[in-house]
Amino acid sequence: MESLLLIKGIKVVSAFHDSGAHFKFAYTEKMLTNNLFIEFYERQYEPGEDEPLDGIVRYETAIWVVTYYKKVAYQFMMLNEIKPQIYTTKQAVPILQIYQIILGLVEIIDSHIPRKLMSCLKQISIDSFTSREYSSNPTIQKKFTDMVLQKISTVRKIIEQTRISGN
Repeated sequence: MESLLLIKGIKVVSAFHDSGAHFKFAYTEKMLTNNLFIEFYERQYEPGEDEPLDGIVRYETAIWVVTYYKKVAYQFMMLNEIKPQIYTTKQAVPILQIYQIILGLVEIIDSHIPRKLMSCLKQISIDSFTSREYSSNPTIQKKFTDMVLQKISTVRKIIEQTRISGN
């Protein structure tokens, strides 16, 4: 899918979480300039892990928009599907559907000015989270903000390393 996105001017970098989960981040140059990334991942749940003990393996597919704008951290949930493994596929959502969602998000993101974009993303998201929501609890607010800034920092470092290595 990354090569198809690249044809549309959308680059993808990968990162691994300490848990072993594989995360991908899609972006355009405009999105990079605005510290805005589309995070997407697929994850396998073993029977009993965060799910009922029914012996069924489940797969989660999620798409988030992550950004930090005017000293506020944002995360917008665009897709979150957890489905049992059916047949031999290891995906909760078909790749073409993920591709279409990413293309649509990039079109929306690149066509809006940042100050109007946050309300637009909130309107189209399944759920959204901002550091402002946690203003009554500064500890949680700081943790949320740090998490978003850490994601952005990690993605930017990977992009820089990719550019240096010429890939």
